[in-house]
Amino acid sequence: MKSKYGFSIGERGKFYNKDAVFNISIYLEPDVEKFLEKIVKKKNKIVQEMVNVVIKDNMKLSKTLSL
Repeated sequence: MKSKYGFSIGERGKFYNKDAVFNISIYLEPDVEKFLEKIVKKKNKIVQEMVNVVIKDNMKLSKTLSL
């Protein structure tokens, strides 16, 4: 590493984008992954779509039970 770095010519916010979207990665436990892969193959979907479906269904169920 250098002992000094020059930031005098830097531009503040040059790469900032207020509309940027960040996706999170998730890691599934092996048994959950196998279960989802079976469903994905049957429904001809991708894992990401199926995970979203399962979570959205769970959200609906939670809202229904909490009312």
